[in-house]
Amino acid sequence: MYGMIELPYFCKLIIDTPEFQRLRFIKQLGPVCYVYPCAVHTRFDHSIGVCYMAGKLAEKLKPQNRDITHDVDVRCVQIAGLCHDLGQGPLSHIFQEFMAEQGRDWKLTEQSTRMFRYLITKNNLMGKLSAPEFGITEEKVNIICHLISGRTDDCESLFPAEKFYLTQIVKNTVNGIDVDTWDCVARDSRFLGIATSFEVKRILSHVKVCEVSFVEDGKTRKELCFPEKVANDLNHMFATRRHISDVAFHHRVTTAISIMYKDAFRAAARHIKLNGAKR
Repeated sequence: MYGMIELPYFCKLIIDTPEFQRLRFIKQLGPVCYVYPCAVHTRFDHSIGVCYMAGKLAEKLKPQNRDITHDVDVRCVQIAGLCHDLGQGPLSHIFQEFMAEQGRDWKLTEQSTRMFRYLITKNNLMGKLSAPEFGITEEKVNIICHLISGRTDDCESLFPAEKFYLTQIVKNTVNGIDVDTWDCVARDSRFLGIATSFEVKRILSHVKVCEVSFVEDGKTRKELCFPEKVANDLNHMFATRRHISDVAFHHRVTTAISIMYKDAFRAAARHIKLNGAKR
């Protein structure tokens, strides 16, 4: 989709772990493949794509902003993009809905950060990631977890106002325009065979960082901003995502199979055990 891409070594260390490799077996669109046979792309493919786009966007912003003074900032964004879906359960959103029915507080972003920390510990990666050429220290791991979750509260110590835009690259809780959404829309529409005029490269070439002021408290912070010339492109992105939801996720066959999968989960509920300190 993006042509030939090459990921850095520190990303390959994560990709080669069993925790990340399991994403190969989780379909991005779940039971939608029963309606659209080619929609068999996985969370593994998507995570690689988000990692690549996150790196491209972070690299593009470096010349615009003196605040990204070290390559370690770009590395953190790349790892966050790579690991943002680590917490996905079987059948993706169906499992999340089942867990909600069971009264479990199963939030994807929280599960992904937990799995990321577990992955590092279990595979003894901290020593390699914290090497001088990578610089992914314990503090940077905390930063990566914030980038994955997209949390904007209680993050001033990790992200001062001049670096707030870094929290919007992978998961943008301000307006939903982030590399995760870009890859989802581009990848899903391609494998569903849905024509769209949404063009990732055009948006990427025009994104900038601007200082935004808030009247209520008088504070300012730097955010990702887009010029008016790409307004139609962004509208196409949201329109395509809505169209995909209507024709794929809400298709009557997809809905029927999703109900059957949930019934299977309910039947097996007493056998499903979650290990860990915070279950």
